[in-house]
Amino acid sequence: MQYPPMPCGAIGRPGQIELAPREAQELRARYVRSNLRKGAGSMTYAARAAAKDPASQLGSEARKAILKERKSKHTLPVAVRRACRGVTGDAAVAGYRDESGRKLAGMYTPGMLRMVREPDGSLRRLRPGERQSWDDASINFCVTIPWEFGGDRCSERYGCRLGRFQLLAGIDDATDYMVGWGYVIRLRDSYRAQDVIATCAHAWSTYQPEQVMFEGGAWQAQRTIEFLRLAGVEMIDAKGRPHNKLIEGVWNRLWTPLSELSNGQIGRYRGEMDRENELLTRCQAGSLDPRRVFPGLETALTAIQRGITWCNEERIESKYSHYGSWIPAEMHAAGLAAVPRPALSADIQHLTLRERFERTVRRGMTVATALSPLGEERPYHFCSEKLVGFDGAPVWVSFDPFHHPVTAHVSLSARWKDHPAGMVIDPGCCCVDAAPYVLADEASGMWRVGFADGAAEAARIKRLASAVVRRELRAHDLTGALVKGVSQAVTPAGADATLRLGGSRQSVELAAEIERRAAAAEEVDLVALEKEAGILTA
Repeated sequence: MQYPPMPCGAIGRPGQIELAPREAQELRARYVRSNLRKGAGSMTYAARAAAKDPASQLGSEARKAILKERKSKHTLPVAVRRACRGVTGDAAVAGYRDESGRKLAGMYTPGMLRMVREPDGSLRRLRPGERQSWDDASINFCVTIPWEFGGDRCSERYGCRLGRFQLLAGIDDATDYMVGWGYVIRLRDSYRAQDVIATCAHAWSTYQPEQVMFEGGAWQAQRTIEFLRLAGVEMIDAKGRPHNKLIEGVWNRLWTPLSELSNGQIGRYRGEMDRENELLTRCQAGSLDPRRVFPGLETALTAIQRGITWCNEERIESKYSHYGSWIPAEMHAAGLAAVPRPALSADIQHLTLRERFERTVRRGMTVATALSPLGEERPYHFCSEKLVGFDGAPVWVSFDPFHHPVTAHVSLSARWKDHPAGMVIDPGCCCVDAAPYVLADEASGMWRVGFADGAAEAARIKRLASAVVRRELRAHDLTGALVKGVSQAVTPAGADATLRLGGSRQSVELAAEIERRAAAAEEVDLVALEKEAGILTA
């Protein structure tokens, strides 16, 4: 059998060509976008598609060299293959398909994160308190929380819910000392900017850093950025750059002591602890009481605190010789003693509260619905005798359900009557609900869950508000002269104080004195007041 002769120039290496930068860029972009297999594109498709596309950047010489008839269409000029491959090879293909993976696998300079560059270009080690790194993580065990509201098989049968909730924490970059942490329980969504701000503000009540390193999401929400601006703390963007956050190494150290929790451990990696994961599935389906196999909230919080204390007090031995070894707690305390730093300003403390609502004062009270520390939505009623005179006023109500006792910062959200917008009505308005709280017991080192005595607080406020309420009764004769008068007021103790008056002038003066003393929470001595006014009891 005879075969037709090959076209002229089809045998041998393809001719050498030179590509202009715009041509090489065109080929590189098409190769990165093409998808031949995992981790690689198709050079043949990228080159031939560019050569056949009239709108591409390739010149006539490059098009001719690529489309020239050869034994195989996959035989491309060296310059074309090098242009497709680029400087980084197929790493750019993986990065194009997975941006976060590209950042994780990208180059970084080890051993430099504890260093800072001075204006003159020299390097020095970070000082304690100078910069902090913050991040979130899901701890490696599930936790049960009281839940009487139903909504799933587990809670409807056993009165509790089960979840793997989120831990927010920050470390001092110079020492790896964990400066503060927060445990956020949300059943339907992740933590929010309010949680980030509240956790940072709580930690910065001791001191605030010059800089913080935050990732994206809630860490860089508009409310978070505004809080940092008011606090005067510079933010370093670590979005998608986990190698830049030293806290990643602290997470690894923390998970080890937390693994000692005997019940509820579900492992650090997928596929670990198969038995516990099977128990988790059974509990969620309502066929097993989770309180028998998983820790409660108090136990979990105690374990987290003990694990963090272990990390803070255990010696770190750096693999980089210029850092040496140190104990985080000791080095952190010594550094701040040498160079003290200011705490978060009290002027912006109310902006750090988790919840902020615009409401209207009704009957000396405001109400807002928020998530409690147990993760459920519940109404929070705030009452104060200071709100009595502001019925109908529009106000901002800021509070933190995680504080105990829960109080609200109430200020006017707009001008009202002759009061300016922003005027603080009550910086500590009391919550009168049986709100849940979580507190640490200093004596035992354990955490406990309880409910506030809202009824007692409501009764106290009602007595104070009632002290300014008075009844005035008058009787006149046919000429219009006053023949009998009665002035009644409710004392702070709750008893009625009644004075029978005999003259209009004395009636007005005595009523004013009763009101003054009642508002000042003073006991009203009826006999003494009558003697002062010269009035006899009828």
